[in-house]
Amino acid sequence: MVDSAQSTAAAAYGLTGYPYFLLVDAQGKVVARAEGELDDSDIIAAVKALAAGKSADLSGGASSSK
Repeated sequence: MVDSAQSTAAAAYGLTGYPYFLLVDAQGKVVARAEGELDDSDIIAAVKALAAGKSADLSGGASSSK
């Protein structure tokens, strides 16, 4: 996502550091977030869980919350 010069999206989604990951469902609801480095496998597993109707877990990052 490209943000505005005023960091509008960063403020709206609660960005606290880089890298920052958000998973957003089809209704636009943030269902998982994490900051820090994540392995590709963590992201893939979280997306697969969401596709299966389960909750996503991005705990592979330095810090995360749901």
